[in-house]
Amino acid sequence: MQTPVSPYFFASFAALGVMGVLGWIALSIVAAPADEPMFHFGESGAVTALSTVFMAMSSALALAVFYLRMDDWKSGAWFWLLLAAAFAFLAIDEQLMLHERGGNVLENSALGPSETFRNWNDLIVIGYGVAALAIAALAVREILKSRIFALLFATAFAFYAIHTGLDSLLPSDLAWKDAPEESAKLLCALFLFLALCARFLDLADRMKRPDAPHA
Repeated sequence: MQTPVSPYFFASFAALGVMGVLGWIALSIVAAPADEPMFHFGESGAVTALSTVFMAMSSALALAVFYLRMDDWKSGAWFWLLLAAAFAFLAIDEQLMLHERGGNVLENSALGPSETFRNWNDLIVIGYGVAALAIAALAVREILKSRIFALLFATAFAFYAIHTGLDSLLPSDLAWKDAPEESAKLLCALFLFLALCARFLDLADRMKRPDAPHA
């Protein structure tokens, strides 16, 4: 009988991921141009680049999980296909600044500047979170089939909330604003990736063990 993936192995993998991302954030500060210390926290910087990579890898893993679960479409397999599409969209958004462009279109339309939020960009990003919560509520049984996935997914959402809160509440002209905001976004992307890794490894391990219960 095959031995299941050790939880210590995954915990070590996750710890290395967190340390690597924290190191990446520190390096983004140290390696910034002298005249633009927040350069790597901007849309063309290293933080956004790594966030895009995490989102793209999460999309691929979600598609792999869907393939392994596709026979159980009615019981929740659809969630993974939707997740793969969402992560692919977010990866594209990171590079093409779709929500920023969309916010500018709304601001220049008949709606004009947002009167409730600082700008329409913030409202669009908040809308992403509301949509994610709605989908998660519909797929709660599928999510809870893997406790580690659920925990990491919730952690990622917590960092998303921090990112969105900082983005919406801090003044846009605050010199150091981008550092904590974009760091929270990167940690959100990391924990989404780790969540998908956990679920994929769990399913892959069950495939190697014929006696393992269905999940």
